[in-house]
Amino acid sequence: MAPVNDKRIHQLWPSWAILVGCVLLYVGERVFDTNETMRMALGISGVVLVLAAVVVRVNEMLAASPDKKPVAQRILFATLGVAAALALYGMIAFVFDGDDDAAKRTRGTLWGLWPTLLVVSASPLIALEVAVASVAFNPRYELTRVRNAFSRGLSLGLFLGALVFANYIANEKNEKYELSAENTTRASTQTQQAVRDLTKEVRVVLFYARANEVAETLDRYFEPLAASNPNLKIERVDHALAGELAKETGVTENGYVALIGDGSKDKIRVGTKARSARSALRRFDENFLKALVKVTTQKRIAYIVTGHGERATKTADKEDKRATMKSLKRQLEAWQFTVKTLGVADGLGAEMPKDDGIIFIFGPDKELLESEAQTLVKGTAKGARIFITLDGDADSAKLDALLNPLGVKFDNTRLANERVYARLTRTDADVENLVSNKYSSHASVTTMTRNARELPTLLSTVGSLSQVEEGKLERVKTDLVLKAMDDTFQDNNGNRKLDEGEKKDRFGIAAAITRTSTTGKKDDEARIFVLADSDVVADDLLKVAQGNIYLFRDAVAWLQRSVDPVVPTVTEKDVKIVHKKEDDSLLFLGTTFLVPAAVMLLGYFGTRRRRRS
Repeated sequence: MAPVNDKRIHQLWPSWAILVGCVLLYVGERVFDTNETMRMALGISGVVLVLAAVVVRVNEMLAASPDKKPVAQRILFATLGVAAALALYGMIAFVFDGDDDAAKRTRGTLWGLWPTLLVVSASPLIALEVAVASVAFNPRYELTRVRNAFSRGLSLGLFLGALVFANYIANEKNEKYELSAENTTRASTQTQQAVRDLTKEVRVVLFYARANEVAETLDRYFEPLAASNPNLKIERVDHALAGELAKETGVTENGYVALIGDGSKDKIRVGTKARSARSALRRFDENFLKALVKVTTQKRIAYIVTGHGERATKTADKEDKRATMKSLKRQLEAWQFTVKTLGVADGLGAEMPKDDGIIFIFGPDKELLESEAQTLVKGTAKGARIFITLDGDADSAKLDALLNPLGVKFDNTRLANERVYARLTRTDADVENLVSNKYSSHASVTTMTRNARELPTLLSTVGSLSQVEEGKLERVKTDLVLKAMDDTFQDNNGNRKLDEGEKKDRFGIAAAITRTSTTGKKDDEARIFVLADSDVVADDLLKVAQGNIYLFRDAVAWLQRSVDPVVPTVTEKDVKIVHKKEDDSLLFLGTTFLVPAAVMLLGYFGTRRRRRS
C-alpha cells in the first residue's frame, strides 16, 4: 500500500480559479453588458484569476519530478487552452473591430473558434481533476488512470467542440434541421393565428382511406386548429368514394390535403406511407400556411418604385453596399401580392395606378421628380396607400416634397443609445443598433402593441421623424406610432458617444398618416406608413429580428383595403428572436450555467461519497 502524503499531489485552487474566472467573464458579458463599470470590473477579475492559474501551472510543471511531469504538462496545456480561448474572445472586440470585409471574416472565424477551443481545453481538465480527486494525496500519480481520464475528456471535448462549431455555422447560415418527427403534428404560432383570424369558411379535405398512419398524424395536427375556429372545416374522404370532390380539387389519388376557400382552392401532396411521407410532414405546417393564405386572400398589386437609387429587391449593384430587400419581395409574393415596378416609364409622373395596389418606396438616395412627387401627393386625395422607408445616410431633403405635405419631417442625423442597443458586431458601432418597443395604440401597430415585450423592433443607422404643420395638406392626420427608447440621442458628430449639446429624446421612428376624402367614403381614405430606417425591413435585420417582420405585417395589414388576414410566412429558416439582455440575463445564466453546474457538483460529491464508503 502506498504511503499517504499530507500534501496534495498538485494544487486544486488554480482549476477553481479557471472556473470562477470564466463565470465572472460570462456574468460581465451577459448580465452587465450595459453597465460598463461592472463589466470591466468583472472582466478584469476573471482575467486575473485565469492568469494566476496559468502562472501556478507553469511553476508546477517546471518543478515536477520526472514521474509527475507528464501529468503536469497535460494540466498546463489544458489551462493554456482555456486562457487562449478567452484571449481570442477578447481580440474580437479590441483588435478586429473594423467594418471592412477582411475584419468581418476574421471576426466570424474567431466567433466560431474561441468557444470550440474553450470546450476542447476545459473538458479534459475537468476529467483529469475528477479522476485525481480520490487519490489526490498519494505521493505519485496513477498514470494509467490519469491518461485514460484525460483521453476520455479530450474525446468528449472534441465532440462538443465540433457541435459548438457546427451550431455556429448553422446559426450564421440561419439553417434549422428538425430531427424529431413529432414536431410535424403541431401547428406553428403563425398558423394558429391565421386560423383564428379566419372570417370566411375554409374546407380542408384529407384524401385518405379509413386506416392510415399518415392520416392519423394529420388528424392530430388539425384537431386543435379546428377547435380554435368553427370556420375551419375538416373532413376526411377516400378518393375512390369522392369522385366529384376529387374532380373539383384536382386530386387524382389518396395522399393529398386539399383546401377550398371562397372561389379559390389549393392542394398539398403528403403521401400515404409513413416512411415516404416523413419529409412532406416535416414541411407540412409551412405548406399548409401558404395554401391557407392563398385560398383566403385576394390577389393584390404591390408597386415598388424605382429610378431613384432605391434599395434593390434583387441582387444589388457592386457599388451599392446597402442590404437588399429580396426577402421582403418574397414575403409580399407569399402574401399573394403581384409585385410590379413603378417609375416614370410606367406613368408615375402623370397619374397613379388605377387599381388598389400598395406603393412601396424603399430608401431612395435621389430626389423624386417634381411630377412624381405631385402625382403621389394628389393620389392621397383619392385613397392612395403608400409604404415609405428612409435611410439614415441619405440626404434628409430627398423626399420633402412628398413628406412635408403629409405633416412629416425627416432628419437623417443618426440616432444612438449607449444603454439599450443590440450587440451585433461587438464594436462601438453597436450603439447605433437601436432596439425599441415604444409603440402607440394606433391600428397600424396592433400586434406590436399587444406583444411589445416579445416583439421589439431592431433598427440600424436610423434617422428620426417629427411632425410639422407648415405646408401640411387639409384633412391629414399624422401619428408617430413608434418612438426610440429613453436616453436615445442624435449623434451629430458621428463619434458614437453622447457629447455636450447633443439632444436626448424619444425620437419618432415610424409614422402612420391618414388623409380623409371629401367624398366621405372610407375606401377613399389615404393611408401612408413611413419608417425612418430602411434596414428595419432589409435582409440583414429580418434574419435576426422577429419583431421587424411583424411590424411590416401590421403596416401592410393596415394599408390594404381588404380585411383578409396577412401573416408572416413560416419558412425553413427560423427568424431569430432578439432578446433584451436586461430582461433575459437571469434566464440565460440559469439555463446555460447554473443548472448544469449544479448537476455536475451533485454528481461529483455523490461519486466521491460512494468511493469513500
